[in-house]
Amino acid sequence: MIIGVAVGLTNYLVTAQVPGMLIDWVQANIHSKYVFLLLLNIVLLVKGSFMDVFSAIIVMVPLITPIRRELRIDPVQLGVIFLANWSWAT
Repeated sequence: MIIGVAVGLTNYLVTAQVPGMLIDWVQANIHSKYVFLLLLNIVLLVKGSFMDVFSAIIVMVPLITPIRRELRIDPVQLGVIFLANWSWAT
């Protein structure tokens, strides 16, 4: 049931074009991919405190992937960051 709600939330966020708004915000306010990665670490730590790992992955990955492409961050590096931040939650 929790996974189903996470999928529904993700579908809503994608339909509401939240990833595009996040890309615009990142381009306007963050000028370094390293600053973005630092802020992402903080967000993932906070998010991992309130959600289980699988639901957080389902919700966060579709939001972060377009930003990753825009900033030219390696997907393996992003995956390691996700796992490192959420490995303590299990």
